[in-house]
Amino acid sequence: MYYATIGMNAIGIYNPLPKHPLPADAAEFLASLTPVERKLQELAREGLGSSYFMEKTNGYKAWKAKQAKK
Repeated sequence: MYYATIGMNAIGIYNPLPKHPLPADAAEFLASLTPVERKLQELAREGLGSSYFMEKTNGYKAWKAKQAKK
């Protein structure tokens, strides 16, 4: 049988795709966030799974630009 659904195996069991790795400075970025912002990052990573890229979030981009100016 052919399964067109991404993440389905031959017997119809869903196997979620692996999450993308976090950038090397992810711990430093997360430490700079407020508890609420940190929780939102965790929720986004859990909810979006393999579609979540920390490097593409507005908060990470702003933090990275601020780090580059230092």
